[in-house]
Amino acid sequence: MHAWRLHSSVLAVLMTPFVALHIAADCDYPLKDAEEKLEGRQGTSKQDYYFTSLSAVKKNGKVKTYTNLLTNQHASAYLPALWERAEIKFTYIEPDDCGRNEFDSKYLPKQEEKTTIKVGPKADKEYTAGLVEPDKNKVVKVEEEFPTLTSSLYAHLIAKKEKKKVQFKFSASVKDKVVHLKAWVEFPKEDNGNYLTKVYFSIPKLEKALASGTVKRTWAKKGVMEKEELVIYSAEKDTDDDATLQVQWKEGVREQQIRISLFAEFGQTPFAAGRVSVYLPEEKK
Repeated sequence: MHAWRLHSSVLAVLMTPFVALHIAADCDYPLKDAEEKLEGRQGTSKQDYYFTSLSAVKKNGKVKTYTNLLTNQHASAYLPALWERAEIKFTYIEPDDCGRNEFDSKYLPKQEEKTTIKVGPKADKEYTAGLVEPDKNKVVKVEEEFPTLTSSLYAHLIAKKEKKKVQFKFSASVKDKVVHLKAWVEFPKEDNGNYLTKVYFSIPKLEKALASGTVKRTWAKKGVMEKEELVIYSAEKDTDDDATLQVQWKEGVREQQIRISLFAEFGQTPFAAGRVSVYLPEEKK
């Protein structure tokens, strides 16, 4: 079980007064568009934690878009959350805001009625929530064998004693048998410094697969965190030169959802994690 340790300077920021306004636009989800959805409400406004969960899928052109969303409904308390089955972790969700993970898939959905969400700095309080996720045995009928798959992770963090947001984006495509994986961050023009313009990330399962492929271009590499043996890359505003990794494997590839972790600075612990869709060789049994 993962636990979070918050520095005293971070705690000072979290304890500052907060006036509840309204749920952020990044947390809006068009429920009428959902083909399947499982919703939940956990805790109450009088308890330490009060939040809602939403797991849903909707049609998006040639593919399906899966969304897992945790919205902090509490008026003043921040929300640390770990949704293990969905491979989601948010160390800090603002009141009246959310943590959100989305990814495209060409697989049809299946439902799991009871999964566990652990909340709190020590992840010691448990709640039950439903999860909608891809069923690898049921494929959407698409003309294109390898449609472009886009993923995103919207999260909060404390960076240098300031509250920040990040909108991390990821895409996977195949061109002439070469897999293209793109990683970047987005932020609104009227940002005013609320969003990170650079973030660091690690994808251990992809890193392992790269060893058996021919890498033609890679992301900007920050280094290796030796204790965890994690290779750390950096992502900034979308540019073709340094936002895309290109790799080719001799064996065939197929769609997979794998875990990605985000870091504010190299050497720190991740502030968020979720799943992204990729094309990788099938694992040998």
